[in-house]
Amino acid sequence: MSTIKDNSFPIPGSPLRRFTVPVKGEVNEVKWEDVNMWGMGLHAIHPMLKGKKHRYAWSPANKGEGVWWNALVKIDMKKGDDASIIWYQEDHYPSEVSFIPRPGATEEDDGVVVSVVMGNDGETGTSYLLVLDAKDMTEISRVPAPVFLPFPSHGHTCATVEGEKMCFWA
Repeated sequence: MSTIKDNSFPIPGSPLRRFTVPVKGEVNEVKWEDVNMWGMGLHAIHPMLKGKKHRYAWSPANKGEGVWWNALVKIDMKKGDDASIIWYQEDHYPSEVSFIPRPGATEEDDGVVVSVVMGNDGETGTSYLLVLDAKDMTEISRVPAPVFLPFPSHGHTCATVEGEKMCFWA
């Protein structure tokens, strides 16, 4: 926790890159473009769009130089950084996110984003489950954990939604 707070371990930034790989004809040129520069990772998309064209992705992100994930970001894959929406609270560190669609949703970003967040309130660490509206990244709920939870990542949740098994991990 001390290196997270004082930035004594410089964490390199990383862009979100979209690769275009030709699958027919001459397969000699892979193209890529940087869509976002928020240093993100462990992203989530709508679970029904895995392996398909999608517009939105949600992820932990870096707000500042050399910092650990201290924000959550919604990225519009068509518009890039200019259309990113950020959730941020100083000294709070979100984990991997899950996007959960609202039952009956007709839009790709109609649902919630959830993340376990480590907060630092002085010398006492806290953890809570954060639930955000996936459209505008506004807080819907914050549920305190009864104990401090270690930083989780690489989680995987599967559930049946409208008769189809969906896994909420990108």
